[in-house]
Amino acid sequence: MKQQAANIYIALVAALGVIVLITNSFNVHTSSIDPVMFIFILVLVGIAQRNPVVLFRSSAISVAFAVKIAAYVLFGTPLALWATIVVVAVNAYTPKPKPARKVVFNFGQLMLATYLASSTYQLVGGMVPPVAPSPSGTCSSRAAGPRARGSARRARASSGFGRRPSAGGRGRSRRARASATSGCRTSHGCR
Repeated sequence: MKQQAANIYIALVAALGVIVLITNSFNVHTSSIDPVMFIFILVLVGIAQRNPVVLFRSSAISVAFAVKIAAYVLFGTPLALWATIVVVAVNAYTPKPKPARKVVFNFGQLMLATYLASSTYQLVGGMVPPVAPSPSGTCSSRAAGPRARGSARRARASSGFGRRPSAGGRGRSRRARASATSGCRTSHGCR
């Protein structure tokens, strides 16, 4: 009975992992992927999984999670999931070959964990790919489209930057008042 419940659970986790991988793979914008960087990420995640960091005599931890975090911050969830396939493949044979049952379960649970981590990152305001603010506190012109640049100009114009502060604004520096009101707010979260 326990063996049958375990098999059902493993199959469920693996099936959810496959569903997450397939549904997210349809959302890939291949024109925005740099193939050299993508291959570099895949190789790097494989190397990181293959060479764990030894904590104590009999325990070690993989640092492939750091490369997967970089993958979903730079490229989004689908590419992080593809990097997870490399992690699963390396993990299946390192340090010794594992039974198919463990490989299938690890595939599913790592896919789900990567998907949930990437989704959480985006839900709390993380941008994929990240957009660095320019020194003026607005979106960089290259990263933001014309609408975002226009709203940044309007925000700066209406912020009162350069005018004398009102009675309620005294005590705050001009830079503090400007940074509190300027910046572009677009659908991709740039500020």
